Amino acid sequence: MSRIRNWSRMSSPQLWHAWRALHTSDDLAMAAAIFTANRLVKTNYCRNTRRSFYEVKDLWIQEHQVFLTRGRIARVETQKCWGCDGGGSVVATFWYDEQNRFQQEEDECYRCDGTGIWSERTLYLHEFLIESMPFKFHSYTKPQRIDEERAEDCENYGTPFTEDEEKQLPLPLSGVLQMLRYVTFAGIPEPIRITQQIEGGVLI
Repeated sequence: MSRIRNWSRMSSPQLWHAWRALHTSDDLAMAAAIFTANRLVKTNYCRNTRRSFYEVKDLWIQEHQVFLTRGRIARVETQKCWGCDGGGSVVATFWYDEQNRFQQEEDECYRCDGTGIWSERTLYLHEFLIESMPFKFHSYTKPQRIDEERAEDCENYGTPFTEDEEKQLPLPLSGVLQMLRYVTFAGIPEPIRITQQIEGGVLI
C-alpha cells in the first residue's frame, strides 16, 4: 500500500472516496481509518489534534455497537480528593487541652462526601468484528454489554507506526482526520470522480 497521490489537493469527499476504494465496504473503511488514526495520534502531541480525533473515535464507537463482540473493563482510574488528601475527613475544630496537648475533631470531607475520591472514570476495551476483521479500541465510552472478565491493564495501549510504516500509509494523520471528521459530521458523500494532476497531465 502506498500514499494516495496528490492527497493534499483533494477535498474531504475526494479523500473519502480514495480511501473507500481501498476497502470492501463503508463500515470497514471507517473502522480502518479509526484504527490508522488511533496509532498515528500516539506520536502527535498537539492537544487540539488529539481532542479532535478522540471526539470522532468515541462517536464511532457509540454508533457501531452493533458490531461489538465483547466489552470489558480495562481499569478504573481514580483521583484522590484534594480537600482531604484522599483521607475522607478534614479537621473541623482543634484546641489545646489543660496539659497544652493538641486536640482535634474531624468531620466528613464535604468535597468528596467522605470517600476520599475526587473523580473516577472507567477505561473500557471494545472488541469489534467487521466483515471478519477484528478491531480493538480503548475508550471511556461504556459498551452496551460488559463481560465479567477484565481486559489487560497496561500503562500504554497499542504501538505507534514506525517511520517506514507511516510512509507506506495511504494518508498521513492530517488527511485521515480531515476525512474522518467530514464523514462523521456530514455523512458519507455521494460518489464523485477523483481527478489527480500529474506532471502537467491529468489522471482520472
